[in-house]
Amino acid sequence: MNWKKQKKNENYSEGPSTLFNRNEPVRNGGRRRGLLCKYLFYLLVFSFVSFPAFSKDYRCIECHVGEKSKKKIEVQELKRSIHKGLGCTDCHGDIFYPHKGVKHVDCSQCHEKETTDYLKSVHGKSASAGTEDAPLCTTCHGNHEITKLNRLMIPEVCLNCHSDRTIEKKYNLPGIEFIQAFRNSVHGRALYNLGLINAPVCSNCHNSHLVLPHDDQSSSIHKKNIPELCGRCHLSEKQEYLNSIHGIAFQENLKEAPVCIDCHGEHTISVITDPNSRISPKNLPNTCSKCHDNVAIAEKFGFKSKRFTTYLNTFHGVANVYGLTTVANCSSCHGYHSVLPSSDPRSATHPENIPETCGKCHPGAGINFAKGPVHVEAIPTVSKPVYYVRTFYKWFIGILCVMFLIHMIVDYAGYRKKKKSFAKEIKIDEYEKP
Repeated sequence: MNWKKQKKNENYSEGPSTLFNRNEPVRNGGRRRGLLCKYLFYLLVFSFVSFPAFSKDYRCIECHVGEKSKKKIEVQELKRSIHKGLGCTDCHGDIFYPHKGVKHVDCSQCHEKETTDYLKSVHGKSASAGTEDAPLCTTCHGNHEITKLNRLMIPEVCLNCHSDRTIEKKYNLPGIEFIQAFRNSVHGRALYNLGLINAPVCSNCHNSHLVLPHDDQSSSIHKKNIPELCGRCHLSEKQEYLNSIHGIAFQENLKEAPVCIDCHGEHTISVITDPNSRISPKNLPNTCSKCHDNVAIAEKFGFKSKRFTTYLNTFHGVANVYGLTTVANCSSCHGYHSVLPSSDPRSATHPENIPETCGKCHPGAGINFAKGPVHVEAIPTVSKPVYYVRTFYKWFIGILCVMFLIHMIVDYAGYRKKKKSFAKEIKIDEYEKP
């Protein structure tokens, strides 16, 4: 039989060479059904492999995806989520179709450590106690569009609660201004202005999930943990501090020993050139005075008090008060982190090192610079000449002021008397006129 005749009579057609044998005739209807089934099979396999959520949660999608859905879930949110490979029931394992409402997801199924830390934290304890404003996992991480928190996002996430006046007053939290001060701190400026992503953010100091109050000894921001905390980034400063008189006192568990935040602050940490910084040349003497002008602390540890007061009575102190920031202050002589007692040969204020220390500002400073006292208190047991001169001037200036006041009172009384007499003479003259 002729091939063309057979094709015409029996309604046969050639199949595609890529799928069928060219020499094998296939009916049109059968070929279409075969192709359709094959494509549907490939699509089904691809869907199950690539979209496990779709394969497991088709019933969820029927209700929660679409314009008419009452509890609509955006598919794009799920696709952007770090959990995009999971299905609905992987998290919502307690629900069945149909259902009414959902319980809070138990994240500990996958995030056991994070959940354990959270439950120990101040946030987790508040949530367990039923506090309505307590942050949950979803408060910080979101619901369906869960992504890794970008470091730039972390302060903003924390500020969602910590910039709320109502929450601040309700739970007696630190002031909003104190929290927001981070933006203008040296760390905040490094993050936002300079784009240094490695700059510390909230979670670097307070931890991510194990957030504890500062008076909890397990807290990363408890005073005994501060040097170690700051030392994660400031390694050399930490080592200098631990070898200083302050660091030694800290390691001996003396509660009065200053740590990083006592000098630099917490959220308000600024560079030394910032006029508002605690450690700026103008403010540093006042910062040090909190301990070194405290008589109780001085008596307890046997060092001389009134260091701030005596500094203000020197040329350096007077010049500093009047805004000359290049003049010597506490750190110019004693150092920054490696502060040591003057009896220590390594100290910048040791008698043998005084010429070098003073020579930074006074070239050619000799050994005579070490002979005179520096912080001179005007009392007989420290310096009789200074005491007597100061006492004389106190009385002299005081008496002089009193005499000036008496002179002014007498002069004013005489002025009033003359004024009355002059007015009386004018009235007499007017009366005697014809």
